[in-house]
Amino acid sequence: IKITDAAISKIKQEVKDVKKSFIRLAMALVEGDSASSGSEESALENDEIIEQDGISFLVHETSKPYFNNVKIDYTKTLLGGGQFIVLKL
Repeated sequence: IKITDAAISKIKQEVKDVKKSFIRLAMALVEGDSASSGSEESALENDEIIEQDGISFLVHETSKPYFNNVKIDYTKTLLGGGQFIVLKL
């Protein structure tokens, strides 16, 4: 998994906004080949934790095959919001 600087920056801003010293993102594949993320406190036995720039990314065991050779990016939308996207490399 590669995480772009834009995604790292947005995640760090989210951490700052919720006033926590850390956040662990949990990534899972959901219907329609899109990714879902949320925050979790602990990993299950066979989950994988990936560290990048001080952020822990937790990938659930059942989703591991879908996150091989992907890039996670954050882009701003035309309406002023933003979204995380997962791209196959």
